[in-house]
Amino acid sequence: MTTPTEKIVKTPTGVEIWTEFFGEPTNPAILLVMGAMNQGLFWPQPFCEALANAGFLVIRYDNRDTGKSSIINYAMSPYTLDDMAEDAIAILEAYNLAKATVIGMSMGGYIAQLMAINYPSYVNKLLLLSSSPDHRPLMYSLQGTYMGQFPLSPPSDDYLFHLTQASFYIPKTPEEVVKSTLGHWQSTHGGSLPFPEQEMTILIKESITRIQNPMATMNHGAAVGNSPDRLKTVQQITAPTLVLHGEFDPVLPIDHGQYLADNIAGAKLIKLDMGHLFPPTMSQQMADHVINFIKL
Repeated sequence: MTTPTEKIVKTPTGVEIWTEFFGEPTNPAILLVMGAMNQGLFWPQPFCEALANAGFLVIRYDNRDTGKSSIINYAMSPYTLDDMAEDAIAILEAYNLAKATVIGMSMGGYIAQLMAINYPSYVNKLLLLSSSPDHRPLMYSLQGTYMGQFPLSPPSDDYLFHLTQASFYIPKTPEEVVKSTLGHWQSTHGGSLPFPEQEMTILIKESITRIQNPMATMNHGAAVGNSPDRLKTVQQITAPTLVLHGEFDPVLPIDHGQYLADNIAGAKLIKLDMGHLFPPTMSQQMADHVINFIKL
């Protein structure tokens, strides 16, 4: 087992970002960018360890407004995905890294795309997991204003039904919070593998101990909503790109991943037997995809 080391990074704008790294600082770097409202812990530790054991420096971190990173007063200091991409660049600079392989999941993939578009010299290779060039079908569906006006698919009806039902239930105890959060993750699960209830329960309980302000993560939705789509700009990406996407993704259906692969020069799509959740039980399989791609 690889013992991770924590490091707080202060960005040029004064935002403090909690980071943690696995492996030797002199090894080729991988930066893991997590999705909306979730802490860096949801990059499973076995996945990080597998990459570190393969000879990489692996960095995971809490996006602003999650975990141990800075909580932002969004009304006073609104931000967009571009600002979150700048946070990620600040992490690379704090680690004295001129280049890294960047892996972004879901909203983290939006951020990773912007890193590759706006700061191409920093991105050695790009992996987009369960992501999209256009968040609008999801965001409009969540707001009840989706009318089929965008080229990519909206979330599944089952997923949206779960969110509607969950909105009527406010958990009051820590046990209810765990149960509610577990239910949300279960609604994002898909494919033939069983839902990893035990592993996700452990992760959820650990994440709860690190929450400073449970409402702060809602700022991610505002940041995404105030950012433009990337349907055209992803065509500017020059980094070698691999798209990994769950064939049964109920949040960002498979055509979102297909669009990325079709519109980033030289990109390849690998369809995975999963939904939108990255199950910790798939850590080695996911690490193998990453390692094979980087070592091409």
